[in-house]
Amino acid sequence: MSAVLDLLATALQVGIGLIFIIAGSGKLGHWHEFKGTLDAYRLLPAGAVRLAAAIIVAAEVVSGLALVLGLEAGRFAFVAGAMFACFAAAMAINLTRGRRFIDCGCFQGVRQPIEWRLVVRNVALALAAFASGDYSMAAVDPQRWIQAAPAGVAIVVLYFALSAVWALDTSRAAAFKRS
Repeated sequence: MSAVLDLLATALQVGIGLIFIIAGSGKLGHWHEFKGTLDAYRLLPAGAVRLAAAIIVAAEVVSGLALVLGLEAGRFAFVAGAMFACFAAAMAINLTRGRRFIDCGCFQGVRQPIEWRLVVRNVALALAAFASGDYSMAAVDPQRWIQAAPAGVAIVVLYFALSAVWALDTSRAAAFKRS
């Protein structure tokens, strides 16, 4: 049973790591847009947005690389879980305030307003990251990584497919409200 948990945890870590690498790289490539999105949440003083944006991007890229490579995966799974929990909290605070038309900021270039199902998604990812930290495989076991990596890629594909469907659903609902 432990081998199955190791493989599942590693697949989750690879998947979450890839999500963070893609998200962090996109934010770095669209730096000004990301800072604007972060500022739109109105949770930080204006003077702290630039520093917070830099910390988020660095944490996503470094954590993502560490999780994919299996370096200190238990620690970085905790970091990833904490980041997802913070993202969920930021969305929930703004939704509670009635601020529904803020871009989620998850991936630059993909517009998606915040909504409760994104909060639930981020909570689920936080819990998955936290749970995976206890069962991480060592990076020195290439056979297990070879087995877990395709499942991690499948997690990323499912994540993006679900995000695309939700974004289309949201835009369709907005279009029907206008007509």
